[in-house]
Amino acid sequence: MSPTPPSSAMPHASAPASGWVYKICTPAQRSVLRENGLWEGSLDDVRDGFVHLSTAAQVPGTLTKHFAGQGALWLVVVDPGLLPAGVLRWERSRGGALFPHLYGALSMGVVVGEHQLMAEDGQTPSPPAGLGEGAPEAAVRMV
Repeated sequence: MSPTPPSSAMPHASAPASGWVYKICTPAQRSVLRENGLWEGSLDDVRDGFVHLSTAAQVPGTLTKHFAGQGALWLVVVDPGLLPAGVLRWERSRGGALFPHLYGALSMGVVVGEHQLMAEDGQTPSPPAGLGEGAPEAAVRMV
């Protein structure tokens, strides 16, 4: 049973026009998603009852706040239009900004691209150049 989103949640139809949304994950987490075709999310996601996603504009802050010092990560690109109705909610989070939260497992069927994020040991990876600037081909490898 999926948790009920808080009353402050905005339904997918009212979501900001932001295009794709993104999940940052470790190489091991990405492997689970690709091998199983479905992933319930990180320990934090499972604890919170939804998969934390970010818009292109939110990715840099998410990397800094939650993934500092992790040298190798994956940026998974999700097409919200491929998600079942009602599972993507826009909820206030960091700094009062609306963040996309997926109430359900992440399926490879909604993943349209991915990009490996690399950094020197102990450094935080940067998002790919051009993220959020038009077509994703410039920033990510399409699946």
